[in-house]
Amino acid sequence: DLWGTPELVTLIKSCGRTYRRYFSRKYRPIPIGDLSSRRGGPLKSHKSHQSGRDVDVGFMRKKPLSKGYFTNTSPRQMNMYAQWVVLKCFLDDPQTQMVFIERSRVRALKKYIKRIYKKRRSRLKKYLSYFPGGKRKAIYPDKVHKSHMHVRIRCPKGDRRCSH
Repeated sequence: DLWGTPELVTLIKSCGRTYRRYFSRKYRPIPIGDLSSRRGGPLKSHKSHQSGRDVDVGFMRKKPLSKGYFTNTSPRQMNMYAQWVVLKCFLDDPQTQMVFIERSRVRALKKYIKRIYKKRRSRLKKYLSYFPGGKRKAIYPDKVHKSHMHVRIRCPKGDRRCSH
């Protein structure tokens, strides 16, 4: 029984609608994994996912997996266009605080963004600012998120129990 704050659930649904505007129903839906447990506290195999502000989003693959599975996905196996549509949706929302992705996947995404926005300097500058070293830093490279990205949203306004 997984649970997310209303803000997180709304954001996930919004990114799902954005994805569907780009890709028809014949494409697999965005793979959504763990959120949080309804009562909070530790969630099996996670240090985070305790406040309803975290969601695991599987990588978009060229050859999708069966529903319900995440598996390590190399940059070559990723559908970069679909992955960028999903990641961009989360990054464009001011509620998104951080996105954890394994280092080599971050490098591949950054390379892809540089290629597709090379003639659109203002967009390139905006999206590169989310990467490490940028002003809006939201993407955090790590060693563990090889099968999915971990998205965390900011504390909802007025939630005194929420810790940053």
